[in-house]
Amino acid sequence: RDFWLEVVLRDLSEDLQKLPMPVIVNLAAEEDTQGILDLDALPEGTRIATVEFKTADKADAGSAKGEFLRWALETRCMTVEELLEFRGVGCGPEEQAAEYRVSPKKTSPDSLVFEEATGQGSGGGWSKKLAESGTSKTKFVKEFASGKQRYMRTEINKALVKESKKRRKNSEVY
Repeated sequence: RDFWLEVVLRDLSEDLQKLPMPVIVNLAAEEDTQGILDLDALPEGTRIATVEFKTADKADAGSAKGEFLRWALETRCMTVEELLEFRGVGCGPEEQAAEYRVSPKKTSPDSLVFEEATGQGSGGGWSKKLAESGTSKTKFVKEFASGKQRYMRTEINKALVKESKKRRKNSEVY
């Protein structure tokens, strides 16, 4: 690995110097980029944007990075801001369901953090949780929206009604 370090750094530096706004989008693990992505060794003004995926299963993070790379190349993203539009492969702007969403609390200018879109704000979230719980709708709402979370009762009920209307509309026969 150290054998190639100097060659990779030289080529990377030469290519970055040709760009008006040099940006590196880092999808690799931290230990894999340890000596290569050193800001002191790169041209001045180079920005490194690290992309991370927080998933329930650690093995899914690698495939999510692959999906992200494929999507970024297919959509020809030219800025880091355009990368924030990623929702998953097959989840275009006309589709409601998203596989991933940007984690606003963990994302910074140099770190893009995506998390699985489950629960609130994702397609079929509350209906899916209700089905998985195996309880009645009333018990489910009380379980997820009690105490300090009581304000969520109306939000959950509205989301469940909206999802059921959408399902009925999709299953209409003319």
